[in-house]
Amino acid sequence: MTGFDVKPLSTIYIDKPLRNHTLMQTIARANRVFRDKTNGLIVDYIGIFRNLQKALAIYADTRKRKGDTPIKPKSELIKELEQAIKDTETFCKKKQIETEKIIKADKLLKIKLIMDATDAILTNDDSKKNFLLLAGNVRKLFKAILPDPAANKYYAEYSLFNVIADKIITESGDVDISQVMSKVEKE
Repeated sequence: MTGFDVKPLSTIYIDKPLRNHTLMQTIARANRVFRDKTNGLIVDYIGIFRNLQKALAIYADTRKRKGDTPIKPKSELIKELEQAIKDTETFCKKKQIETEKIIKADKLLKIKLIMDATDAILTNDDSKKNFLLLAGNVRKLFKAILPDPAANKYYAEYSLFNVIADKIITESGDVDISQVMSKVEKE
């Protein structure tokens, strides 16, 4: 484990006993933030959860409330995802965006409805920022639940919010051409 650092790594399979610093370091390898990856998956074949709790007691931030842990059961994450989806849908309803209608639409109508939704959200910077925060929260929670099959139930909403968010970023993003200009100057 030492010296091993691959940021896109998302899954680690633990099949030997690990404790304290080594365990924390191993878990950190999978939990490195990278692009749109916000968490990793630790597959525990030998039952090291008690060792993890002991390591957290040693290395976790002591300023947090006692008993507070970064480990959450999937059922709690699913409830958080459901709430995040509801919050995002509520935002969309205020903008007259019918998410269920978009999800059920055929391909051509879906494209039009997504464009309309993007336009409705891009009315001002606050609207854009709020939607991107809400959609980002849905994305983060959805990915934290994977690869659990329970995530499949929320895929349509997750996918729709991602498509709209990507479209918003594409349409409103300030284009940074400095890299292109640098290449042109070198040639």
